[in-house]
Amino acid sequence: MISKSFITINNLKSNYNYEAVSKNTLFYTLSKIKWIVLHFIEQNQNP
Repeated sequence: MISKSFITINNLKSNYNYEAVSKNTLFYTLSKIKWIVLHFIEQNQNP
């Protein structure tokens, strides 16, 4: 009984970590895209 609840807690922890990592990756990707777009606009404004 105890070991079963321990496994459940571990599963919840790993799911949380996975979500946190995927959110960070998404945020990183979006900020990278934003940077590229801004850089591209800047380049076009200064010929």
